[in-house]
Formats: sequence, structure tokens, C-alpha cells
Amino acid sequence: MTPRHVACPQLTVIHMTDTHPIDPEGRTLHIRLLDAEDDRSELDDVLEALDAGEEVEADSDPVLRVESLATLGRVLRETNLELLDAIARHEPESIRALARAVDRGPKEVLQNVNELEDYGLIAVEERGQSKRPYLPYEKLDIELPFPHPGDDLMSATSSPA
Repeated sequence: MTPRHVACPQLTVIHMTDTHPIDPEGRTLHIRLLDAEDDRSELDDVLEALDAGEEVEADSDPVLRVESLATLGRVLRETNLELLDAIARHEPESIRALARAVDRGPKEVLQNVNELEDYGLIAVEERGQSKRPYLPYEKLDIELPFPHPGDDLMSATSSPA
């Protein structure tokens, strides 16, 4: 697994894990709250297997890990969900066509498209001077754990040890 840290001004930490190029053939994007302990445990297991000379298979589906419910809310806010829906329904050939579909300005839509692309939720194909946004997945799978007493999921998913 190769984590890619996405730096967005509105987000604190996002980890996107994708082991191969985007393939729209039946893939699912898994969205998870980042749990530092689980993340370390998975990494330790992979490193142990590599040290032992074992072959390690990568996950077939990418995972977007966000650090808190607040961050998840920003990633999946209404304007972004509206764009995802419009891309799925209309398969726009350009940012302008997408802007018309959602009745918003092209500059604002382009900003949101760039943000969604940074998150790994959409892909953009360059076509001359235009960009065609498309969904590289068939579905999103969002997993939200129930909090434990004392957890503050609005700011972080795990308590400092």
C-alpha cells in the first residue's frame, strides 16, 4: 500500500490508498475514518511479512481515510454530492456541461471538481483545453464506527495513547 497525503486547504489529513491506476470496472471506493492504531497495526503486519520474505498482495479497491467526522462532512458536503450525482447521471463532456447540469458557475464547479479529484472521488480526463470529469468507481462504501466512551469523532478518531 502506498499512502498519498492529499493537501487541501479545507482539510487536515486525508490518506488515499490506491495500488494501481483507476479502473472503472466494478470498483468500490471505501471511505473510512482514520484509526491511528489500526493503521499502525496494518503497516506493522505488512512490514513483518516483507521482512519474512513473504509476498504481500495489495487491496484491489482503494481506500480514502479521513481523520474525523468533521473532515468527512467537508469531503461529502452537499455541493460535492450534487456534483457526484450530476456526473453519474449526465456523464458531462466538460466542466461547462457539468456546471450547466447543476446550474452553477464554471469557475466554482471547476474548484469543486479539482477538490473531488484531489480526494480521489472522481477522475478528470484532459481533452484538448477542456476537462471531462468522470466517476472511476461504481459505488462508495462508507464505514463509520460507533464511538467508545471518551472518543471525540468530531475532531479525531482515536484518543492519544
